[in-house]
Amino acid sequence: MSFEGERRVARMGLGATVVALILLLWALPHPWEVPTGPSFFPPEGRRAFGHAIRIGAWWGALVNLVLAAVLLVSVPWWLRPVSEGPRVERMRPGARWWISVVALVALAGVARWPLAGGSLWWDEGWSVRRIVVGSFMSEGVPREENRFKATDLRHPLWSYRKPTNHVAYNVSAFGADRTWRRVTKPQPGVFSERVFRLPAFTAGLVGIAAVAALGAAWGAPAAGLGAAAWLVLHPWHHRYGVDGRAYSFVLALMPLVALALTAFLRRPSNRSLLAYAASVALLLWSFPYSILLVATFAATSLLWLFRTRASAAEAWAWSLRFAAAHLLVGMLLLQLLAPNMTQIGEWHYTTPLLRWGGLRELWAGLALGLPFADLGSELGFPSLSDSWGRFLLAVAVLPPVVALGAWRVTRHAAAAPVVLAWLAAAPVSFGVNALVEQQFFVRYGIFLLPLVALLVAFAFETSRGSWRSPGRIGLALLLVALAVAVAPQRRMLLERPYAPLRDVAERLAEERRQAGGRTLAVGFGLGGGMPHIYDPELLHAEDATDLRKFCTQAAAEGLPLFAFYGHPRHNGKRRPEGVALLDDSTRFAPIVELGGIDPEFQYRVLRWTGASCEPLR
Repeated sequence: MSFEGERRVARMGLGATVVALILLLWALPHPWEVPTGPSFFPPEGRRAFGHAIRIGAWWGALVNLVLAAVLLVSVPWWLRPVSEGPRVERMRPGARWWISVVALVALAGVARWPLAGGSLWWDEGWSVRRIVVGSFMSEGVPREENRFKATDLRHPLWSYRKPTNHVAYNVSAFGADRTWRRVTKPQPGVFSERVFRLPAFTAGLVGIAAVAALGAAWGAPAAGLGAAAWLVLHPWHHRYGVDGRAYSFVLALMPLVALALTAFLRRPSNRSLLAYAASVALLLWSFPYSILLVATFAATSLLWLFRTRASAAEAWAWSLRFAAAHLLVGMLLLQLLAPNMTQIGEWHYTTPLLRWGGLRELWAGLALGLPFADLGSELGFPSLSDSWGRFLLAVAVLPPVVALGAWRVTRHAAAAPVVLAWLAAAPVSFGVNALVEQQFFVRYGIFLLPLVALLVAFAFETSRGSWRSPGRIGLALLLVALAVAVAPQRRMLLERPYAPLRDVAERLAEERRQAGGRTLAVGFGLGGGMPHIYDPELLHAEDATDLRKFCTQAAAEGLPLFAFYGHPRHNGKRRPEGVALLDDSTRFAPIVELGGIDPEFQYRVLRWTGASCEPLR
């Protein structure tokens, strides 16, 4: 397309955007006409869901109208003539490389399929109940007598009273679930774990292929294969590449963003810029925490453009297009997420903050996909602290290997700015997080995992030699060491569900059948409504007082009483009296203990003995 054609398309697109935003502002209720308006955030308390959508969408459209108008009138300034330069020839992988990538992806898919069909854990269950599928209106009432309230598309798009709604992920899961329902016609409340996790499962496999492609784009196809093999074995990639939340999207989008940015910085073009902008938009929509990561990528890229372009005029021309692309991405996301942002003030919870111990746990996860601290070795859960071999591999071997890989990969001109930006994003993101005391979970650092795998592989990539070269033999030996070190955790990922809530529900349903159809079954300390994801007849107890009420009810009605609980450390701290009551075998006799993939996902099923539940004097 000619330069004048580009300007004409830009003006037409921005003009259409201005008209669409004016129509949207006209069609939406004005904020001062909506209860709790006109302010963007509610003045106090909670704002009705529908009101939050209308007010957020209106203010987002108003801001975007101003930005679109500014971009429209400034088209001659930011859309200048550019030269894409000569095409850069690079080595293309052969057929054996592609076959190897397909084999690695297939191997990962086979290994992850059982976990994809396993029972949900708490965050996934919350998303299923509140966002993706819906919930029964009453607890303790049989399914056939209960009323089920389904969610609609507004919930995954804009319900944000808790950040547990990973918007982009739940939109895709909602689409998968509704498609499955149209085909299979299940009963209300019935859902498929594999369908809910299908976007995550797919994204995890895409992430493996994208890392292999990124290694090839950086000039070392064999290193790309080595990095992909590392991720196939890595417990974090296995776990979060199936988990029904946005972390799987991060694992796919990070190497895709890096691929597009590599192509753009090697030979700037409108096509590579569009690919980069699209992948960045998806990344930010999936994982808003990545905003500082994207800012670091953008700043590094602008510096690189001025360093490598043939003239200052050319550098300015591409830099202005690059900046405009980021502004357009921001406008799109503002319109999508403004209704969500109006609800952020309603968040109320105790946040874990970033401390040195969190950074230690983050490296343990990035290195081996295991915790540093011993959280459950007596139950068979591995950690760095319970094995000298794992500790030395993570602390003494991998850090210098990663450092060597970083030094070697930055010698490739195409890779240098992207790797430097990716590495710099870690201290920027974590430093700002600690400075503002923002919520932090170790898994937030998962955006670094594809890079760590690539740096490990590049540490051994010294040439384009044969598969029997010393470097590649060294990488193969390190892959074997990784496989041995993480074998106990991978065994759990292959054999267990995330958390055995469905198994608990099935066991209690069997107890109900054996008792003639009527029992009391209570989940303790699992959050309101969480116990009856799989069975609406299950009840919920929040504390010891609730447990005593159920003991009294069971005694009065002559019914067997069953109780179950998980998250032993969390509940032991938050609800010590209730846990002590359940762990008293004279009052609650253990029936079975069911395990998940984490020490906190151990569930105990117990039966009340009939003894008094009142406090001992």
